[in-house]
Amino acid sequence: MTAFFSENRLSTTQRRVAEYLTEHPEEAPFLPSAELASRCGVSQPSVIRLAYAMGCAGYQDLQEQMRRILLPRTDGGDDGYNKYQQAVSAEMANLGTLKHLWQEADTLASAGAALSRSRPLLVMGLRASSPMAFYFSYFVAKIHPDIRLIDEAGSRGLERIVQGARDGASAVVAFFLPRYPRDAMPLLRRAHELLDDVVLVTDTASAPATPFATHLLAAPVGAQMVFDAQTAPMMIAVALLEAMADADRSAVADRLEEFERMAADEEFFISSSARVLGPE
Repeated sequence: MTAFFSENRLSTTQRRVAEYLTEHPEEAPFLPSAELASRCGVSQPSVIRLAYAMGCAGYQDLQEQMRRILLPRTDGGDDGYNKYQQAVSAEMANLGTLKHLWQEADTLASAGAALSRSRPLLVMGLRASSPMAFYFSYFVAKIHPDIRLIDEAGSRGLERIVQGARDGASAVVAFFLPRYPRDAMPLLRRAHELLDDVVLVTDTASAPATPFATHLLAAPVGAQMVFDAQTAPMMIAVALLEAMADADRSAVADRLEEFERMAADEEFFISSSARVLGPE
């Protein structure tokens, strides 16, 4: 990809972005422009100007050209991967970003410990982030005794935050993914005022809610298709559950054993060895 940039005259700032793209070919072509700018230490307009300097119609056009260079062809045709394959490749790159960021696990461990200590624990997610919040709440309830889900905005959401703080909550994990819901901002501001820890799961360090975060966990979302893919943020949710379990292994083991006994007694699940008969 170095040859792709070498044929063009670039400014010093543009060259810095081009060098990052060249040195990180597995992930850089899939990053949002704001995230790429943040990693390069330049402004977002500088990234856009690089695209124009390369003769592209915009940043998305630049991304597509770089992907055509990087992604191998599957059928010998000129178009390379189809759009579904490209979306999968983009998600693989997003997960690769997490792998790079998690070389040191201190941030995850610190966030997990903060969530584990909170009684009750608040879990927040509005609009496109609500399924992620529900997913996290479902599983964390297996290892934490008091989970309170906040999936409504306005006074109802504010009431749950204030009541949670009065009942002893010290932390909230908030999922704040694109498109960023405006209604989440006053709730996060109040949580920041009342609670010791706000663990924010978002897509970029430049997201609007980051000033309210005491623990920031960011991973890009896939924007290649009509609706965003949240694969990498989902991995953050799973990792947070693991970090919480690590923070209090003995108590977590007891709770999980109790759940398994209850599940067996009440026959919650179908055994993988059971034969289920269909309609005759």
